Amino acid sequence: MLSLEQVEGHKAWLKNFTEVELEHVIPQIIRDTSYDYYVVVSDDVICSTDALNAVVNLLEVGAQVVTGYCNLDPVSEFCSLTKTPPTLPVRVETYDWMTLDEVHSSSENVIRTYHPSMALTGMSREMWEKFPWRCYGRNGRYGWAADLDLGLRLHAAEIPIFAPKDAFIYHTKPDWKLVDANMFERRRLRIDIEPSEVVFDIK
Repeated sequence: MLSLEQVEGHKAWLKNFTEVELEHVIPQIIRDTSYDYYVVVSDDVICSTDALNAVVNLLEVGAQVVTGYCNLDPVSEFCSLTKTPPTLPVRVETYDWMTLDEVHSSSENVIRTYHPSMALTGMSREMWEKFPWRCYGRNGRYGWAADLDLGLRLHAAEIPIFAPKDAFIYHTKPDWKLVDANMFERRRLRIDIEPSEVVFDIK
């Protein structure tokens, strides 16, 4: 959280919402503000202003969708960029993840991917209005895989996703395949324990 606090830029902290609830919250924030670009990042990463700037710079030169990327978890050799589009039905083993070594050793400064991992995933306000935050799966007011859902819709619309090699951030989640509710106590989500709210941090 300290790293996210130190990232330069105007921020909105979306606190204690489920992914389903964000289907209403994120579009409302976009309607109520007037920024050119909006970038979404998870709260379980170590982030940097340099990584954010790499994403924004690529948006500013005309890319429609730009994402940062992260390690899947602290011991995985893979990162959140994929080599091929997702196939249905989607299962963990159907993702064609790139390794961190593949990305970092690439001669390309911009990598094509098919997975907008919400690890600094950015689009213009018009693109977020056209492709709003939406869950892939849901169970009542809980949902999951908004990143997968966005990737599927972008691929269907033939809109490419690009990742600057300099936009790496570090994912701290111990096991990326486990849902947060099943993790040990100190990693539990605060949903239904603390109130949900949007806090704007504009300095």
